[in-house]
Amino acid sequence: MLKNLDRGLIKWLPFDALTGFKQAVYELKNKRLKPSKPILSEDQLAIMNYQISTALKFQKSISTYIYKDDSILYVTGSIQKLDMVKRQLKVDNYWYPLDAILSLEISSEFHSYEDMVY
Repeated sequence: MLKNLDRGLIKWLPFDALTGFKQAVYELKNKRLKPSKPILSEDQLAIMNYQISTALKFQKSISTYIYKDDSILYVTGSIQKLDMVKRQLKVDNYWYPLDAILSLEISSEFHSYEDMVY
């Protein structure tokens, strides 16, 4: 009877050596599924710069995608402040780095013809 008990313990011993392996595979899988930050071209940066200045000038709401903590967030709101020293944008009481902005769209709500002409 003692022989069977030892065999049972010995049989499962190799799997105990792989306890760190399961965690390593899990971390590798999560790392692979995380999106990497896209690199924007000079044209895309110039367009976003124009859109930010237009949204500030006409007090328009924006919708934007922001890369934060290995994920991509969708944020909507109005731009309250632009800090060029710290390179940050304040949207609805939250600060976002300008380098983290992936795309930006201005709401198309115009009230008069003058609003449509930049």
